[in-house]
Amino acid sequence: MRILRTDYNLFDYSVQVKEYTKTYLKDLTSGRGVVKPEIKEMMSNLQQYGGEFLFLGGYLASLSGAYNDIKIEYDKSISDLTKELTYTNIVTSPYPAESKSYPVRWLIVVITTLSSLFVTMIVISIIERRRLRKRPVETNPQ
Repeated sequence: MRILRTDYNLFDYSVQVKEYTKTYLKDLTSGRGVVKPEIKEMMSNLQQYGGEFLFLGGYLASLSGAYNDIKIEYDKSISDLTKELTYTNIVTSPYPAESKSYPVRWLIVVITTLSSLFVTMIVISIIERRRLRKRPVETNPQ
């Protein structure tokens, strides 16, 4: 890219092609029909080295993007490597509880017994209702 810029005056291909083409056509249509030698030389440089200039510009842009991605990853890795961890885990020794932390056995037995009695009462009442509904109603013959 440096050689194309210094030796052949190629800086921005798209802008230069547009402007030199305008100047070239203006010189041709001005009535004299003579194009300045500088314009001819520049148009020749644009024709010969323009494709290479565009290729190198695209290649340079892609390399620059890849370099930036690698640089970001590198900086992130360095940051992870050099950071100080500020959290700590404190482990205390165990000690016996002052009181029991589980329910008393007699309380579990009482609750289970009462709940089973309650469920039994509900089931018996449902069965008795059905039995009473199925019994025919007695009529009184007088």
